Amino acid sequence: MDKAKTIHKDHIGAITDIDYAGTGREFVSCSFDRTLRIFGHDSGRSREVYHTKRMQIVSSVQYTVDSHYILSGIVYYM
Repeated sequence: MDKAKTIHKDHIGAITDIDYAGTGREFVSCSFDRTLRIFGHDSGRSREVYHTKRMQIVSSVQYTVDSHYILSGIVYYM
């Protein structure tokens, strides 16, 4: 490959984890920016973003086997 096919944007912090859906058509990523974002495999921008005031750094994400739900792990600092 000489260049990237698609560059996915929108996170403003380092990405900590990524997981593809079982369909292969989308993936979810989480970041130090305290967000969880869902991307289409061929679009450069996220189609959904999740965040809350109480969320800290999202450290892990994973689709369920049926690709209907996303599980996330969050690091809390006191």
